[in-house]
Amino acid sequence: MRLLPIFLCAALVTLPSCKKADPNNWEDQVGILKGSNKTTKEKERACENLRKIGKKDAVPGLVEALKTANSKIKGEIAQVLGDLKDPSALAGLSDALDLSVGDGTDKMTSDANEATKYSARAIGDIGSKEAVASLIRLLKATRNNYVRIETMGALGKLKDPTAVPVLSEIALDDRVEPLISKKAIMALTSINHGDALPVYLKMSFSERKGLSFYPESSFGVFMLGEASKDRVLAMIKGEDKELMAWAKEREILVPAIFAKGAQMECDLQDSRAIDPLLKLLKYDDENIMYKLAVRMNAADALGRMRAKEAVSAIGSMLTEEEANTRGAYMRSLVQIGDKGAVAKLADCAKSGSWSAREFCALGLALLGSDKEIKVFDSLLKEEPGRFKKECNDGLYGEVDCAAEEAKNVEARAKVLGGYRKALETISACADNKCLEQALNHTDPIVRERAAYELGRRNAAESLPALFAAIKRPVADKVDLNPRFAAICAVDWVASSDPKAMTAAKAEVNALNAQIEQEKEKTLTMRIAEEVKRLSVKLERSK
Repeated sequence: MRLLPIFLCAALVTLPSCKKADPNNWEDQVGILKGSNKTTKEKERACENLRKIGKKDAVPGLVEALKTANSKIKGEIAQVLGDLKDPSALAGLSDALDLSVGDGTDKMTSDANEATKYSARAIGDIGSKEAVASLIRLLKATRNNYVRIETMGALGKLKDPTAVPVLSEIALDDRVEPLISKKAIMALTSINHGDALPVYLKMSFSERKGLSFYPESSFGVFMLGEASKDRVLAMIKGEDKELMAWAKEREILVPAIFAKGAQMECDLQDSRAIDPLLKLLKYDDENIMYKLAVRMNAADALGRMRAKEAVSAIGSMLTEEEANTRGAYMRSLVQIGDKGAVAKLADCAKSGSWSAREFCALGLALLGSDKEIKVFDSLLKEEPGRFKKECNDGLYGEVDCAAEEAKNVEARAKVLGGYRKALETISACADNKCLEQALNHTDPIVRERAAYELGRRNAAESLPALFAAIKRPVADKVDLNPRFAAICAVDWVASSDPKAMTAAKAEVNALNAQIEQEKEKTLTMRIAEEVKRLSVKLERSK
């Protein structure tokens, strides 16, 4: 009789209910999900364990558990299936998409929408187009914005053109939240099908609740590349009748079409656009702001295209009194890089207001040679007289000119002296190695000029140094121009030589990682867009 308890315990040990589930065993964890006597917390923990285990053997059991799980656990199981990326789970995930749920805030509705959201995401992560039709039905039915966002993201990953119509409809719908339209445009860009071009063009000029859709839309145009060129060319010529009629109906200004169309040409680099852009340099409007906006964007496009045909025309426009406009013309000439513009920059550094003159002096530092060091000496000598004349002419209002002179002249001398020093530093560089070292100079103007010089020289051997300049941390807005110059330089060098392009393509993953880190930060958001464009160009080059 004393042995009976021992035998009973031995028998009890063999029963399933006495066995403790192994957190590292996928069968045990799937068993927890199927168990009707397990709590939601236990099942959540089982899903966490299954994500760590990462065994595709668990997929059939997970799909079976998906059928009977509550909404909370359905979402957890969907995330596991999304990680495992097994196409055999698609049917189960499609069945888990609840098209009947509204947009309430109660727990039952919220959990149901969460489950549907994660199921849609998992379908996109698996990457098979078999479930596209299910996602499209969901997108048409759901009223929950979080479900919409995940569904559109999944359709973008799957890149199926059949999703273009429904995504286009959402992008153009004025009734939906701006974020939803932005996400629709981004999904269309991922699919990258020509049928989305009309959407990009229209949304480039749309604003809703103070938000612009231009960044996402112009990137869509850029991604289409060749497929965009004819339409954008017609746009800057004013020959796109459909777009013009739509713009008139929406009371969108014609100058906005020309200005943004010119910006799109920066990305497309369509040589056929040079003549129309040259004509836009002379664009006129009774509203001076509209006139200058079109001219500035046309100049920017010609600069980015390095169109030497534009040097004479833009050089003659450096007499413009508005400082920022003169600055845009100056930067266009620096991009083109033709030394024939140096004399014009020297002249404009001596005329107009100080803020306008300063831009031209900066242009001399970015484009001039050691000969222009004497020009800076002259500018420094003449600046006190220029300030006195401007002040006496009332340019600065009712101020005591004598009292203001010393302070202002000193500040201007510091700026001009800095430009002179930058030019002197670069002029002393006898080879590309010196310019590579200048990419790490403390003066951002020296770094900017060094990058442009290496790009103009098509210095393939300097690509590692230029990529390092792109990756250099941006601590202040003064660091943005040197990075932009390095981006341009890499583009010029890689585009000039197939071997250089091959070498540059090796940096795509590093660039993409940098974009992810910087795209949400206010300071680097816009420059991250330039890095992204460079990455795409390198990645899709042959």
